[in-house]
Amino acid sequence: MSYITNYHRSRALKEQSAEWYEMLGKPYSGGGGGGMGSGGSPPNTGGTGGSGVGGNGATTSTPATSGTANRGGGGGGGYGASPYLGAGSGGSGVVIIKIPDTKTATFSGGVTQSSTTSGGFKIYTVTATSTTTETVTFS
Repeated sequence: MSYITNYHRSRALKEQSAEWYEMLGKPYSGGGGGGMGSGGSPPNTGGTGGSGVGGNGATTSTPATSGTANRGGGGGGGYGASPYLGAGSGGSGVVIIKIPDTKTATFSGGVTQSSTTSGGFKIYTVTATSTTTETVTFS
């Protein structure tokens, strides 16, 4: 993959993330903060998670935090020196479906979802399923 292709994909993802934020009023898919480095004087600090949904990186006395649930944030990085402090877990994902408000989405049992209507669209947010066989039907 070329640098140009990666640049355009990155830009498209940023534009999509901005659209979700505008549509839903909260950020999604922030990266996790880096863990604290063990060398140097003074020691480095742990990084801050991205977009307010990524977990923060560990420091010498504070463990890493996990990404925000149902928002797809990455977990914060761990601290590798003594005492070892593990990395945070990534936040669970989310599926967002946006359709014209003249259409309807019907979800099978076992799907945890919410919906809202805005600007001529229905916006469904799916945060959990009970198995991997659930479905959605549009009419």
